[in-house]
Amino acid sequence: MRFTPLFLAAVCAVTAAQPALAQNTSQSTATKAMQSAPQIELTDKKMDQYVEAQQEVINISDRWSAKLQDATNAEKQEVAPQINNEMTEAVRDAGLSVEEFNRIAMVVRQNPALREEVIKQLQ
Repeated sequence: MRFTPLFLAAVCAVTAAQPALAQNTSQSTATKAMQSAPQIELTDKKMDQYVEAQQEVINISDRWSAKLQDATNAEKQEVAPQINNEMTEAVRDAGLSVEEFNRIAMVVRQNPALREEVIKQLQ
């Protein structure tokens, strides 16, 4: 299955909220990603937009996970573009570009205080 950057960012952001899963991430991979990540100014408005988009991405992910629980790999591959399109639309509807969403997700994942704040807002 080919995953797009938005889909991968959504999965990363969701797993960042689950410490047991997040601990499986290689520290060197996270460090490399942080070093290559472009800087972004995190205003309150951008964070609100990110939380809104992230909530919808989680909803989309949950909905599709339930539908695809017993699906074959071929069936999952077939709907992957549709899932990505829905997630992309959710991000854009929240007022962010996919690139902004991905950069904010990376910053949130790497900043424990910011991650905790986002988790609180998502609950």
